[in-house]
Amino acid sequence: MSLEVTFFGGAGDYEKGELGGVQVLFKDNGLNSSFLLDCGQRPDHTSQYYGFPYHPSSYQSLDLSESLELYPLVEGIYRHDYEIHRGNKIKNPSVDGLLVTHGHYDHVGGLPLIRHDLPTYMNRLTKQVLYVWQNTGSRLVNQFVDYYDQFSLGANTSGGEKFLFGKEAILPRDIRIYEPEERFKIGNILMNAYYVDHSLPGSCAFIIETSTGNFGISADFRKRGRHPEFTENYIKNLEDQKGDLKYFMCEGSLLHFEHNGTENDIIGAVSELIKGKNFVGIAYPLRDMDRVRTLYDAAEKNNRMFVISPSQAIYLQMLDGVNGYPRLNWKYIGVLLPRKRKGLIDRPDFPIEMAEQDYFAWERKFLGRPIWEGHQSKFQRIRLEDIKNNQDKFIVSITPAHMLGILDEVKPIKNSIYIRSHPGPWTMEMEIQEQRQIKALKQFGLYDGPQPDFFTRSIMRNMHQVHVTGHLNRNEVRETLERVIVSNPNVTIIPYHSMYPKDFPQDVAKTAKHVLVPKRLKRYNLE
Repeated sequence: MSLEVTFFGGAGDYEKGELGGVQVLFKDNGLNSSFLLDCGQRPDHTSQYYGFPYHPSSYQSLDLSESLELYPLVEGIYRHDYEIHRGNKIKNPSVDGLLVTHGHYDHVGGLPLIRHDLPTYMNRLTKQVLYVWQNTGSRLVNQFVDYYDQFSLGANTSGGEKFLFGKEAILPRDIRIYEPEERFKIGNILMNAYYVDHSLPGSCAFIIETSTGNFGISADFRKRGRHPEFTENYIKNLEDQKGDLKYFMCEGSLLHFEHNGTENDIIGAVSELIKGKNFVGIAYPLRDMDRVRTLYDAAEKNNRMFVISPSQAIYLQMLDGVNGYPRLNWKYIGVLLPRKRKGLIDRPDFPIEMAEQDYFAWERKFLGRPIWEGHQSKFQRIRLEDIKNNQDKFIVSITPAHMLGILDEVKPIKNSIYIRSHPGPWTMEMEIQEQRQIKALKQFGLYDGPQPDFFTRSIMRNMHQVHVTGHLNRNEVRETLERVIVSNPNVTIIPYHSMYPKDFPQDVAKTAKHVLVPKRLKRYNLE
């Protein structure tokens, strides 16, 4: 009996790993079953060819994915329409399913390429996030929950053939929902899922039961979010294995720099930065619902309205208060619709029906909401003129796509501030985007120059940054592994999703008897 494990992404070699881009093939010969763990875009690798998160044109996707090693070479898992378009026969999948740990792009970026009938396992909150992401973004790019069959033919009314389009062309995915603390199978492999604290709803870690023993997979986790008890519960379940845990695949995303602070600390940090300020703009990861709750609390503490985008509002509607996320009828929250025609939606002499022509269907539901009247227990629409004329009354969510438009309309007055509440750039493309951002902030008088990181003052940032990551720091990884190793002294630690995997045998896991640093594309037979 053996378990074969191959890393197509999320690993490099001993000296240099890969931050994200998780694609790991598990093949259990003893149980005659196999699955692919995540199918993420490899951001560091992809950005050498494309501006993250962009990717090849649809008709070239699979060929370029093979040539550039963007996605795993696993037979029979890719879309029928793309395979037919490049002249290939449709083969049966060589795996029993795809296991999705959570909905970040470096874990699901390849999902739009996966065939619709491959069983795809994800938590219900992950499915909800991906559904909103798909339907409020680029529908032809983010085909996570279903996809358009772009190249297949159907019968026309004349007895000939036509390309399918519209609803005829939509193929729903075979998505199978798993819940935490509930056992399920992929093939004959038993899976045990556990919620972990991360920066995205539905993030799960696993203990899987293989023919060679129990195997832990941390996925992405932390202890300093709004639900550290999730991660603590998972670690306790690893400890409870009491020697039965044979392997533990542990992520080490951010061991290479110091990072501290909690989500609750952000409330105080934001409050300190905006004290006495006029206009306050803030950027944060759109799908980080913990951060949305944190910034709502900061707004309430400072008697300001937290102004969010329509797409953010759709996420909150879909999640409906789970895990303590804000609801749209909370007193200190409102939505800002982007202005499609100058002032049309805010002019009383134009009916809403005319404004609707400029908005997507999912945006239109907000057009008729009551206009801002101060703090009200009803969902309100904030106008740009409200922000312009009352600049000290709001904390405004600013996405890169709408930054210039919002700042030009509002024209921030003196003593205003912009705060970044997301990670700083880690690729060349992101550094270029940051420089564009700085130029825009300078143009509107919002740039205060380089600033020390609010929680790690020894690190200088190019702007005000108040952020807590979705990952453990070095000490937290070390403490976690020590607990696991004490209870399971013969466990083999397998680092992944880490820029410097050698830190595991040299430091954070040096008490382990066995550390296996995987090399990308090498197949490991675990006895």
